[in-house]
Amino acid sequence: MKFNLRNISLLLLMVACACCTNRQSKTVSDEMLVSAADHPEEWLTHGLNYAEDRFSPLQEVTKDNVTSLGLAWVTDLGSKRGLEATPLIAGGVMYLSGTWSNVYALNAATGEQIWKYDPKVPGAQ
Repeated sequence: MKFNLRNISLLLLMVACACCTNRQSKTVSDEMLVSAADHPEEWLTHGLNYAEDRFSPLQEVTKDNVTSLGLAWVTDLGSKRGLEATPLIAGGVMYLSGTWSNVYALNAATGEQIWKYDPKVPGAQ
């Protein structure tokens, strides 16, 4: 397998889904990634799709209701450093990487942590 951003994103999502025990695991296929527009409630790869549109096609947020929106939830990942990776969402689970290569699975609706993988990468001294 040639490793590029698409394959790495898919691999991370597959591993995360396979490791998730509190939710139904979801198999993500190449067909689903190619047809990302058919799954607007999910963010299966970097940039949303292979064109990297980085724009959600969901219609719930409009110019008429944007001022009434508020914060849904916050999670503390135990670091003051920012996150720079694109979170992925599949089957209602948000997968994200944090500092020192930690990987998290969160309930996308509530922010509740489902699991965390810590590869024990040494942090800054």
